[in-house]
Amino acid sequence: MKKSNYLTLQDITLSIVSMVLTVVFARVLTKEAYGMYSQVFLIVGFTSALVGSAIPMGLSYFYGQYKSFTQRQLLFKRFFITFKFMALFMGGVFLVFNDTISTAFSNNFIVEYKYLIFILIVFSIVNGFFKNFSLLTNRLKKYLMVSFVVMLSMLILQVINILSFNDMFYTFLLFTFAQIFMYFLLVIDLKKYMLLSGKNMFISIKELKYILPISIIGIVGISNELIDQFMVSFMLDPLALAELKVGSFRVPFIGALTIATVTVLIPIFSKLISENKENEIIQQWNRAIQKTTVLLLPIFVFSLIFAYQIIGLLFSNKYEIAPLIFQIYTIKYFLTVVTFGSVMGAIGIQ
Repeated sequence: MKKSNYLTLQDITLSIVSMVLTVVFARVLTKEAYGMYSQVFLIVGFTSALVGSAIPMGLSYFYGQYKSFTQRQLLFKRFFITFKFMALFMGGVFLVFNDTISTAFSNNFIVEYKYLIFILIVFSIVNGFFKNFSLLTNRLKKYLMVSFVVMLSMLILQVINILSFNDMFYTFLLFTFAQIFMYFLLVIDLKKYMLLSGKNMFISIKELKYILPISIIGIVGISNELIDQFMVSFMLDPLALAELKVGSFRVPFIGALTIATVTVLIPIFSKLISENKENEIIQQWNRAIQKTTVLLLPIFVFSLIFAYQIIGLLFSNKYEIAPLIFQIYTIKYFLTVVTFGSVMGAIGIQ
């Protein structure tokens, strides 16, 4: 499981960077400003997840299904072009409904920084392609290094910005620049695949039939995951979302370990199902569940017992309701040790 180790390390690094930024922004910004900042990244995260929930899984699945070297090479080109098209489409949807979202969320950041947010959405979505691409083409070391350097640089600059200037324009600019910089460092490896000629520019009908059911499942799952934040944003105000956002803070390693494990297992399961090795799939799945549960159980118990101390220490005491929310969400996260939809998709019963 060396690949899983690489992906786990990358996801843990991302989780730590996200945690540090969350803590710094939540402590330094006013509660209202932090709520509006969180709403912007709610939109970015939602649009990225809509595209990233199915297409990368489809890439891994068909890479395991296709035996021909040429088929696999052209697969990367089709999926990457589809990714870019979907990224521009989602960014365009955001621009069209920009004013409506801003009014509904009571958030002037969404209008004031709409073009930066548009670019951030597009590149965040496109960059979601490179994790699976790097996994399948044995470029995980480079992907990990690029991700680490970009994230660490962005973290340092963001902390300097928020502590010294507290300027939201520079905040969104730095996030956007980080995604653009990462894109140009990683897209170099795609050059030889983009030069290949094939009859289909986008994903095929066969591939689309696989992706659509997973997309629907993904939309339902993402909506279920974020429905609370959307409801609070629409029905209440950024102040209430700030409380919810701090309370729903996820301890690092919980999501990182499970996501990395599933990402590695998808092409393996796809290959095994094509070879009719169902028993081996069950064995690997059981081992993955056992190992992740053993690692994560102590974190869950600690989080439940010391919720008030954790939130107070990290975010300050201005978030009064957040510790109780944190305990509730910790129980919720314990029920998501394995992403069953992803496993079902990997074996073709999506």
